[in-house]
Amino acid sequence: MRIRNKNNHSHGFTILELMIATTVFSFVLLVASVGIIAIGRDYYKSLTSVKLQETTRSVVDDISSSLQFSQTDAISSHLYDGGVPATVKVRCFGSDRYRYIINQKVQKVTDPTHPERFHALYRDKRPFESSCDASGNWTDGTELLGDNMRLLQFEVSNSDPFQVTIR
Repeated sequence: MRIRNKNNHSHGFTILELMIATTVFSFVLLVASVGIIAIGRDYYKSLTSVKLQETTRSVVDDISSSLQFSQTDAISSHLYDGGVPATVKVRCFGSDRYRYIINQKVQKVTDPTHPERFHALYRDKRPFESSCDASGNWTDGTELLGDNMRLLQFEVSNSDPFQVTIR
């Protein structure tokens, strides 16, 4: 007579079952991490967009107030040479002077010999009310754009009412 052992069944997992469970868990983690990365990217993209809109609104308000209190407008341009040449354009409204360089990235690093290379839209006071040129010190004013921003278009119409275009 044979006696059957009822406790002969295994209570563990086979290697195949462990491999399947690990694969499924890895796939779930992959999908979750891709989702989290996409959410983070969208968050920083919208944060950059909000900062850009606030900066643009601030610049337009600044220029509009200069235009509102002044009816004089002079335009000139100047070319800086040495290293990387940059064409600095100038718009003056009353005592305010706006020196700008199209398609130049604003950077924190400065070069004392050519500080204009690190500014894109710079506001300061004119040295003389009758002059509107790009010469002068680049440390007495304010950079109106944030770090790593570029100015692609800057126009102010001479019609009434004035129209300020910034891109």
